[in-house]
Amino acid sequence: MTLQADIGGGPVKNTTAADEADSTNCTAPPQGPSARLTFAAGCLTTLGAAIVLAGWANDSTLPASIVSGWRVMVPSTAFVFLIVGIGLAVASSLGTGNAGGAIATRVLALVALVLPALTLAEHLLGTRWYIESWLGPFPPDPLDAYTGRMSPMASLCFVLLSLALGALTFPGRLGAAVVRNTAGAALTLSWLGVVAISFDTARLDNIPGFPGMAVPTIVFLAVTAAGLLACSAQAVSHLREADAEAVLDPKLLAGAFVLPPLLGLLQAEFARWVPADMAAALAAAGFGACVTATVWRGVLYMQGLKRQRNAVMADLEARVLERTRALEDANTKLQRSQAQLRDADRRKDEFIATLAHELRNPLAPMVTGMELLRTDGTGPEARMLAHDVVSRQIRHMVRLIDDLLDVSRITADKLTLRLEPVNVIDVLEQAVETAREHVLRDGHELSIDVPRDPVVVEGDATRLTQVFANLLLNACRYTPAGGHISLHARVHGAAVVVRVRDTGIGIPEEFLPRLFDKFSQVASPLDRRGGGLGLGLALVRGIVSLHGGSVEVRSEGSDQGSEFTVRLPLSSSVVASVPPANDPASVHARGRRRRVLVVDDNEDNVRTLAAFLASEGHDVETAADGEAGLARAEQFRPDVVLLDIGMPGVNGYEVCRTIRQRPWGRAIYLIAQTGWGQAEDRRRTHEAGFDTHMVKPLDLDVLRERLADFDGGTAGRE
Repeated sequence: MTLQADIGGGPVKNTTAADEADSTNCTAPPQGPSARLTFAAGCLTTLGAAIVLAGWANDSTLPASIVSGWRVMVPSTAFVFLIVGIGLAVASSLGTGNAGGAIATRVLALVALVLPALTLAEHLLGTRWYIESWLGPFPPDPLDAYTGRMSPMASLCFVLLSLALGALTFPGRLGAAVVRNTAGAALTLSWLGVVAISFDTARLDNIPGFPGMAVPTIVFLAVTAAGLLACSAQAVSHLREADAEAVLDPKLLAGAFVLPPLLGLLQAEFARWVPADMAAALAAAGFGACVTATVWRGVLYMQGLKRQRNAVMADLEARVLERTRALEDANTKLQRSQAQLRDADRRKDEFIATLAHELRNPLAPMVTGMELLRTDGTGPEARMLAHDVVSRQIRHMVRLIDDLLDVSRITADKLTLRLEPVNVIDVLEQAVETAREHVLRDGHELSIDVPRDPVVVEGDATRLTQVFANLLLNACRYTPAGGHISLHARVHGAAVVVRVRDTGIGIPEEFLPRLFDKFSQVASPLDRRGGGLGLGLALVRGIVSLHGGSVEVRSEGSDQGSEFTVRLPLSSSVVASVPPANDPASVHARGRRRRVLVVDDNEDNVRTLAAFLASEGHDVETAADGEAGLARAEQFRPDVVLLDIGMPGVNGYEVCRTIRQRPWGRAIYLIAQTGWGQAEDRRRTHEAGFDTHMVKPLDLDVLRERLADFDGGTAGRE
């Protein structure tokens, strides 16, 4: 995009890419003030030349000389002005982008070139061909020694103007250069003619030589040359780039051509009162002062423009630098985000593959174990083995699913803790018991160093047991068989510090910063030996943070083992004796016989749960959906109802509310059995009227406890 300025010093405006292309090709009609100046110059030149020719045709030379007794414009000069003026008007109005406008302008330029070129050749060769007689029998100019013939200077100026007119039709820099140089030279010569005539009054008489041109000729030359320059948009652009566009300012042009004659008249007037030399000196001094003032003003103006330009450029450079830095920062952030997205996508794919692997692994021994239980020839030992394998693998799958749910709850800030005074020593004992099977299976040596006295914190015993069990299981998983694992606990100030150290494969330094991220696992062939989804350490950090503690890891590198350190704040009110977490003695023995109704649309769950309850000595009825469950409850009048939530037709919430509205249903113990275990799900079941909420797969020991606690009335909402 370029800037196009008004020739008259008007405001600068932006041009579009199309305008720039037109300016570059010099084929479109000029726009704005340039078009008006060009068209006016063409019309003025054409009209003036026509008037001069009409005067000659009527034996009057007054239009050709303006003032009686001055040098006149000869008919040949007027004729060339007429042709050039018409060509300039055509070029400015029609443009030279179409074939008609270009051809017309070129023909007119060629016609205008013939007469002055031949006349100039006459002057150079010193001969006389009487070319001007081709125009007709005009009366001779009594003041011109070269009667009827244009002067050498006029011939040269017309050759330049004709070349400039023809160059308007040629696109590109070459055509613009020809216009700029030829029309500029003609404009300069006309101004020199004005100066020469103005300061030598004798030149007003019939004396041949420089400039040898009449005043109307000089004026029309200046107007035509300025019009040609204005018609070439690229020539104007070049003048602007050179900071010389002011030459086309109408005010400046008028001043340049009016000032010398005025000073010349003053010189002639002074000559009446002072000697001629002094008058000439005064006129020259005045002219020099005016020129100096004009130049000085121009210099100051250019300096101001330069300062403005420098300020604008500095501001633009600062903005560009600022934008560049902003773009670089944005690009850096974008690249970082893309890298994080790629890493997250890679870890997601790894997690999905790992999840599929970890879910398939337990299914294989479960399928085999179930087949053993179905086979009639299977002995008691094989049946017991199959039972143990299926139970163990089910617990493993439950732990995987629970880990996924716990991580989701922590991420969504929905994990709730049942805070109470907890003895950390009891929690560590339960964690050791959970990991003991893995320690013995892999032949590890486990050393325990904990205080004998109770160490009490405010926490959730189940979640804290989960934390330390995960750390011990993690140590077993990443320690080769026969390794050493230590559990160390001490009170330091207002916190208890628990350390789990192993002699395992260690952790590479570059992996330490993301070790506690979800789905992160140290790449090692030993990883799959113990399974896992890479959620254990993420859970550890989340649960410890919810307790107001911190966890950190230290490792010297690969094959150097690792050490995890957990810090938990001590309870402000230390309780002397805290009941052990998950004390096996607290499990109730089998209670009395109950009437139990199981309602679930999962047939396998209904059959297996009914079989378990029947084996516990209870009377059991089943239903496959909500409507059947209501009908069965109406007939069976159960003591306990195990009710699924998500069922087709009537869901568990509606069944529960309906039962509670019946007189016989107010004392029934309603247990919600569902796969939904969020806090919001528990709130909804409580509002619907359930006594307790159990998440599938049901913990059968807990179910035994619930049934044993039920005393025939409402056992209390949980």
